[in-house]
Amino acid sequence: MGPVARLGVRLSRGTNRDVFERHRAAEYAHYHQQIAERIERWCASEQLESVFLVGLAQMVKAIKKQIPSSLAQNIVLIEEALGWVSQTELLDRIEPVVVDHERKHEMASVDALLADRRNALVGVDATLVQLQQGKIRSVVVMKSLNGSLQQCVNCSWADRTSDPVCPSCGKERKSVALRDVFPDLVRRNNASLEVVSAEAGRRLQEVGGMGAWLREFEKKEYSAFA
Repeated sequence: MGPVARLGVRLSRGTNRDVFERHRAAEYAHYHQQIAERIERWCASEQLESVFLVGLAQMVKAIKKQIPSSLAQNIVLIEEALGWVSQTELLDRIEPVVVDHERKHEMASVDALLADRRNALVGVDATLVQLQQGKIRSVVVMKSLNGSLQQCVNCSWADRTSDPVCPSCGKERKSVALRDVFPDLVRRNNASLEVVSAEAGRRLQEVGGMGAWLREFEKKEYSAFA
């Protein structure tokens, strides 16, 4: 026997189901919002460049919609339910997507660098000088870049000139491998470092294997005198 309506009240079999569906949709929306907020905090604290969101298409798309647009562009969706696989198998399954994303990101970085004549520079020597003067915010370098530098034993200034005396403080210099000291130079001058390979690395090699983006105040200074 079905539901019985009171006098003056119309009751349908679908009423309770509609209420349930609206409640469930609201619960899912709240859940998606919580995950989006957690991703946002995570990206901020860890300074992540990309996040790979794995799950059912409907779920991951809904979560991405809740993420601010400035961050959403760095979210890569893998629309596949993989919650049942081990962590090792999960990494194996998503590796092709991760590699493809990294290659495209590297290529986009190099293309933007080479196309920008005002806010970027290329070449090892120019990058080293501007970096150590605090004028660089981000460096892009090819993975296979080798070579040696002369570095001051006193102030740590480094460049590729053969002068045994430091041009900055006049002290003695020693020969060092570029790849050994360059990451430290980047850190000490508060810049970020992106290493590229494959096609992006080959493109960058054509201009010396290294390039960089200027800091905001340097852009303004150059614009004022342009």
